[in-house]
Amino acid sequence: MNSIQSIHGGDLRSLSKRADCSTDEIIDFSSSINPYGAPFSIKDVVNIHIEGLSAYPDPYAEQLVEALAKHWGKKNDQVLVANGSNEIFYACARIPQVKRIVVFSPSYSSYSRAAAACAKDLLKIELLRDDFGFKLDYKQLSRSMKEGDLVYIGSPNNPSGETIEPDKVHHLIQKNPKVLFVIDEAFIDFCGEKHSLIQKEECNLIISRSFTKFFSIPGIRLGACISNAPLIKEIQKQIPEWSVNHLAQQIGLKCIAVDTCVDEMKDNIMTLQKKLKENLLACGCFHVYPSHANYFLCRWLIDKNKIRIILDALLTKYKIALRSCENFDSLTIGYVRIAVKSEAENNYLCDALKKLLCIYANKKS
Repeated sequence: MNSIQSIHGGDLRSLSKRADCSTDEIIDFSSSINPYGAPFSIKDVVNIHIEGLSAYPDPYAEQLVEALAKHWGKKNDQVLVANGSNEIFYACARIPQVKRIVVFSPSYSSYSRAAAACAKDLLKIELLRDDFGFKLDYKQLSRSMKEGDLVYIGSPNNPSGETIEPDKVHHLIQKNPKVLFVIDEAFIDFCGEKHSLIQKEECNLIISRSFTKFFSIPGIRLGACISNAPLIKEIQKQIPEWSVNHLAQQIGLKCIAVDTCVDEMKDNIMTLQKKLKENLLACGCFHVYPSHANYFLCRWLIDKNKIRIILDALLTKYKIALRSCENFDSLTIGYVRIAVKSEAENNYLCDALKKLLCIYANKKS
């Protein structure tokens, strides 16, 4: 049995079975969610609107769409909401004019799975990598694209944490009007709107946003899509009515209302991120890549035969779950993604790592 591989992080049920504990006991560094959790005002929405479960929700979440359009300075017909970002990725892949999907490697695996589910051809382009990170190969992308392509680009990218160079990507979008571009900005709240293309309006640009990460509501499943009216209409055709349930719509409205706290919370998270990086480097077992998000991609610096042992020991002995990256294209067991959590949890992880390295990797504590 391969005890490390999974499709996504955050599979608490499987992790708790392996650790022989309850899901509440797992310290989950495998899913990259805001360490401060959902604001209490968002949690209150469930109690306030629970009675609404006895009626069908708005089939197209028009109130939420209107609020988001106002929030982003768009028209209502330039926005749609969906059951998480994944529904948007699969819907975009089903657009009739799309003949081939282009993805970068490594990147979020659902891009490729969307292509497979729609029986679309798939082209993978390797990210340029060195000790300073994983970068888009703009020249290779420019050479490879053709009419009918749909290109998925994560910014920040999952799992590397790198953002795009907005001006370069915007130039490519303008230069290739017969190619659709989906920019996945699920983690953009952690690094700021200066990295975003949301205010660019092109005939072939689609922006995907997620409520999951920053507002810490992965169990709700809520995402949004911003584009021009004709593309929004085409994407909406691929999504069934009532895709977004009543509570999700109400929580989405509350997320917009509490958006004023985003900058302060982002600064606090980035302070935690900086300290975690310092502590991970001090462990002496990782090369830690730069990241603009609330997680780090790390390359193990120990014997690969010891990596699985340490990952399993972290889970079974300390109830700590990391995200092995071996099922990301072009990565191996030698890479791991580590989310930023609270200061106490981050310290607990680093202390556990030092103890296990002393036992299994002959490193001094």
